[in-house]
Amino acid sequence: MRGVPRHIVGLWLLALQGAAGRRPAVLHPVDAHDAADRGRYSHLPDVSEIGLSDTALGMILLYTAVNVSLAVWLLKGFIDEIPREYEEAAMIDGYTRLQAFWRTVLPQATTGIAATAIFCLIFAWNEYAFAALLTSGTAQTAPPFIPTIIGEGGQDWPAVAAGTTIFLVPILVFTILLRKQLLRGITFGAVRK
Repeated sequence: MRGVPRHIVGLWLLALQGAAGRRPAVLHPVDAHDAADRGRYSHLPDVSEIGLSDTALGMILLYTAVNVSLAVWLLKGFIDEIPREYEEAAMIDGYTRLQAFWRTVLPQATTGIAATAIFCLIFAWNEYAFAALLTSGTAQTAPPFIPTIIGEGGQDWPAVAAGTTIFLVPILVFTILLRKQLLRGITFGAVRK
């Protein structure tokens, strides 16, 4: 299983659990007000207490936490669309459940993984609110930085255009590299059985 992110295996296990008629425990909502009233999470330190305020690591952890929910939501739909019969046929042929996942489910899920990667990258790359509110300059990302070019000493439009172009190039390259998977991922499941 080297090379396969753990969350993809976890989503596959969630899909199996849902297919068996059980509701996955991970998808049950948590009553945040009730948990806060009882003080369940009072032992968690504040971001500034552990030294992650206005740091690159703090922003990476924040964007990862936000993107995990998006990735789980998107990938769960893709994995649910893969017919379970393929995996069962592989197990009848003598594969273990893990080998069946590796050789049948994962290759079919690559389009969903690519589409999810693009959406998560675009979301994290373009995110403005967290970067503007939680950073003051040390870990500031490009979206809150580009408007400050306009505000200092007048409108420096060539610098704004250059900054925006440089900002868009990585997303453009990543999307071009994965465009075939993206098109298949967006249309995956469009034809009903």
